[in-house]
Amino acid sequence: MKAAKLTDNVVTDLWEVPSLTCYEGVTLIAADAFVQMGATYDGTTFTNPPYVDTRTYKTKRADDYPTWQDQLDDIFHNGIDGWKATIQAVKDKYPK
Repeated sequence: MKAAKLTDNVVTDLWEVPSLTCYEGVTLIAADAFVQMGATYDGTTFTNPPYVDTRTYKTKRADDYPTWQDQLDDIFHNGIDGWKATIQAVKDKYPK
């Protein structure tokens, strides 16, 4: 079972444990699969912190560019100017 260790009602550790009482002196709370580190607990419900995308613009661009096969297909069907427009849209979405 997934268990959360809390400090001031914030999840500071997540463990897979056989029971909630398997560690002497450690209080664990049963946690659903969706619970993440940093989640808050109000006594009945866990609330995960908001997602923050920490990827660099380079990584975001690399993830968003079409595959090289799709880029070649774009050039074949839409010419170099069409391909440039596709690439520029990604560059505009994730500026330096």
